[in-house]
Amino acid sequence: MFTTPAILLPTLIGGFYRRASSVLASLSILFPTKIKVVDHSFPSRAEYRKWLIEGGFRDKLSDARAHGHSSSPFTWISDTAGEPDPAAIKEFIGGHDDTLAWCRQYCAPPDASASGAAPTSVATMADDGHKGDHGYDYDLVVIGGGSGGLAASKEASALGAKVAVLDFVKPSPAGTKWGLGGKSVHVTLPDTWRWKFKDTHQVVNLFASDYVVLTQLLSYAATKLQVLA
Repeated sequence: MFTTPAILLPTLIGGFYRRASSVLASLSILFPTKIKVVDHSFPSRAEYRKWLIEGGFRDKLSDARAHGHSSSPFTWISDTAGEPDPAAIKEFIGGHDDTLAWCRQYCAPPDASASGAAPTSVATMADDGHKGDHGYDYDLVVIGGGSGGLAASKEASALGAKVAVLDFVKPSPAGTKWGLGGKSVHVTLPDTWRWKFKDTHQVVNLFASDYVVLTQLLSYAATKLQVLA
């Protein structure tokens, strides 16, 4: 028994079909237990129209909108994923525009204000246990003074919290160490800059006679980076 509703659409290659199919496929990935997309292939437009119109498949649907539909896709929801069976169709969605509108509606949160009904739930802030008179020296202690730690501590401080940042860097065998900012700021980025300056400097040197001033500036900047590192 196929319990998950299947969304079926005939496969007829075209821009409208590809767009609708790709959006439905994305929804089936996001909601694998709720949606399964089934394509029914047709070798040509003539075969598709023969099945849909001349064969009378569209006329067997109860939704009057389907009776005049002749383009691709032709999308519906069914309880079965096998061969198209009008008796198993739960809902006719429509063509390209109707399919995309259905996808938007499926993902949209319920709008209580539009229906006039009272919201069933109200979002509230969970109690984090913080009290203004907690008696501690700080409202927040951040462990790690890297990019993330500094961003969190600065934002909390801007909101009025008293913040302490704990950071420690074990010196390297050569005695290298740094202050706040973390490895990204003090090691990774300077190394990247030095490599880029080196590459740029080599290229400019090929045309040194035309870019004497620029070459001198790059040499000065590279020296400064070496001193900072």
